[in-house]
Amino acid sequence: MTDQTTAPLPPEDAGLDALSERLDELAKREAEVAAREAELAKKISELTESLARSQADHANLLKRLEREKSETHFFVTGKTVSKVLPGIDTLERALSHVPENGKEDPWVQGVAAAHKTFLKGLETMDVRPFDSLGKVLDETRHEAVAHVPGEADKIVAEFEKGWTYGDRVLRHAKVAVGNGEQVENPAA
Repeated sequence: MTDQTTAPLPPEDAGLDALSERLDELAKREAEVAAREAELAKKISELTESLARSQADHANLLKRLEREKSETHFFVTGKTVSKVLPGIDTLERALSHVPENGKEDPWVQGVAAAHKTFLKGLETMDVRPFDSLGKVLDETRHEAVAHVPGEADKIVAEFEKGWTYGDRVLRHAKVAVGNGEQVENPAA
């Protein structure tokens, strides 16, 4: 049997050296974790930015597709309606030449009803004629086909009605514009 009081004790430096090594190991591990954390934070930042760009691109794509859809719808509807407008013009010219004593004729009333039906149908599509007489020439809505005596830049005659589809001009009105010369009065 050995006496415990006489057993040699480990040197004090051995415990400190082990503790120091363990602290160094922990510091090294902490530095590795911090580096990995910084790496992951950078990656998260990059992915977040990429996601934000992708979301913005997606939103822009949706807007562009909606705009293109609207443009296509306007183009198709405009082309179709543009083919119908000359028929409406013809009906209006015909109705404007009916003598007073012929307005009660059933055939004339039938033509007037057809004209009214066309106008109502176009109105449901948001296609409407616009007034030009007496207005100032607006090149976005009017096409001046003649300059005649009358108040300068005022529309004095309309040869063909202008039409809008929503807030866009579908067909410019063909008009005569005053040139600023005084109108001669033949009765004087």
